[in-house]
Amino acid sequence: MASLTNKRRKIALINPPSFFLTDDKVFSSLGLLSLAAVAREAGHEVHVEDLAGRKDYEQRAANLAGNFDLYGVTATSPQYGFAVRVLNSIKSIDKNSRVVVGGPHATMFASLRDRRRLELLSKDPTLSSRAADLERRIHDSDINFKSLEAFDQVIEGEENGIFEAIKALENPYPTKWVYSGVVDDIDKLPFPARDLIDMSSYSLKDDGTPKFEMSGGPATSVISQRGCPFGCLFCSGRNVDQYRKVRVNGKLRAHSPERMLAEFKHLNTEYGFTRFMIYDDELNIDQGRFRNLMAILKENNLKRQSEGQDPFHFRGFVKSELFLGHPEQAEMMKGAGFRELLSGFESGDDRILRYHVRKNTTRAVNLGAAELAFKNGLQVKALTMMGHPTETYDDVMKTHDFIDDIGRLAIKYGQKWNFDLTILTPYPGSPHYDRMVRNHGQHAREYPRVLLDNSGTPELFMKEVDFAQEGVGAYKTAPGEEVVLIRTPSLSSDSLYNLRNKIDSELREKYQLRTYERSRTDIEHAMGQSA
Repeated sequence: MASLTNKRRKIALINPPSFFLTDDKVFSSLGLLSLAAVAREAGHEVHVEDLAGRKDYEQRAANLAGNFDLYGVTATSPQYGFAVRVLNSIKSIDKNSRVVVGGPHATMFASLRDRRRLELLSKDPTLSSRAADLERRIHDSDINFKSLEAFDQVIEGEENGIFEAIKALENPYPTKWVYSGVVDDIDKLPFPARDLIDMSSYSLKDDGTPKFEMSGGPATSVISQRGCPFGCLFCSGRNVDQYRKVRVNGKLRAHSPERMLAEFKHLNTEYGFTRFMIYDDELNIDQGRFRNLMAILKENNLKRQSEGQDPFHFRGFVKSELFLGHPEQAEMMKGAGFRELLSGFESGDDRILRYHVRKNTTRAVNLGAAELAFKNGLQVKALTMMGHPTETYDDVMKTHDFIDDIGRLAIKYGQKWNFDLTILTPYPGSPHYDRMVRNHGQHAREYPRVLLDNSGTPELFMKEVDFAQEGVGAYKTAPGEEVVLIRTPSLSSDSLYNLRNKIDSELREKYQLRTYERSRTDIEHAMGQSA
């Protein structure tokens, strides 16, 4: 991390709301809280304005104006429209306020901008001496670049981004697009500054029941490692360093098992949590580190039980082929306190998995991974998706049958299970989104963007999405508020929407699984989560 600058700064870090979710105060914004922690550790005065769930978010943002040297706003792509409103609210009071944007949306588009720039220069080298023309062509390639220019800086990267923004305070004409790099040794980072927000509002509902329940108690979220080396074509971040790189400068970008245990104990001591949702992309990427983490968690739980304390319970994601290829992982996870595993099975069709998801797995491997978990007393959440490029009705029904097979295995082994069936929404930073071009052919009026195969044949169509509008582009929303942005050559948006709801309702009724309603706050929130 950067050292303390000569001048102590007052910094406001802002988390916009996510009203497209039934309840956006379930898991805190760990990226923003980590940023707050490193800035505070460096000696700066940090305030976190958590606007999650606040209908008065624009007024609260305006109230901040004039009180800080720097305002940093984070946003995912669906959340970005609210970030723009926050920017406008601050600037309406103090137009000279320095407001920067970071987080996933800014990082994805900053990276995409670099690629667009290189593509354009490779086609027309003379653009290197015509900066205005180059910028115009970049903007013409995607409407979402324009609104980002309204921020004083767009920060791509991790925690060092805050120091780049602080240094720029001395510059009246700062660089607009900033790459701040990724952190190699994440064990050097302090715990996220959860004390700067109201953690109780993320734990319990007004009636005192858990917002996110796991094994009978409220759960909170942690991240133990960064980066995912796999090449799933739908995944936002495959084209971005901080989301792809597992190692930097030879170092595994993961907390040591001892550091993770310390954080779990801290969350237990300070906030009373004994249930934890581990939000790593895949927990089982590095086998040595995985074994060591499971061993230390098991040892800690045995100690807690011997002292009459509630053991820690965990939930997390695994890569199915790595899980099945190392079957000892199931027993280790059960012994460490894991109660449920999630895995991105994505599709029940091997053709889709091989060519349009690019996961190194098959239907048989995914079923084998689920059965291995069930055999070892672990619940399974099967994460699946519709609307893959070239997908047909028959392909979707193979996913229906795959989910049905998971349900039958759960009954066979007497285990609880659940599933998630979403419709593909390509995001910047994913190969699907970044490879899309202007559509001048079929469906061009309704779907101005198209994904083509190597022969120029359309594989997927997408509507134009301006993420600066409030709450657009969310792949996960409150029930009944879903908007389908894509279609395949054979399945329209309406067909995908209706088919998804039909399959979801049929299988939930068949296996007596919980359904989700707008009036309830235990809906699956982000990343396919449910209790």
